[in-house]
Amino acid sequence: MQYRSTKVTANTTVSSTSSLFYGILLVSTGGGGTLPARVKIYDATSATNQVGEFTAALPEESKLYRSLNIVCKTGLRVECSDWTDLEAYVLHA
Repeated sequence: MQYRSTKVTANTTVSSTSSLFYGILLVSTGGGGTLPARVKIYDATSATNQVGEFTAALPEESKLYRSLNIVCKTGLRVECSDWTDLEAYVLHA
């Protein structure tokens, strides 16, 4: 099975044909944003069905990996309180 990543730099929905989501990699690119930033993950069909939440209190130029390991046929919605100097990579099949 081939793994893929989708880069996210703004609130968006990520879809995957296999519906398998393995995790999220948060990357601080410069430290200019408001920390700690709150990254919330939702089922794409409902903004009230939250499946994960992470605090991105990252120092400058650092990385944080969090495991999801979920099946979500409609995709995942990734939202963050402040995307300034923060990138997220959603890992899926």
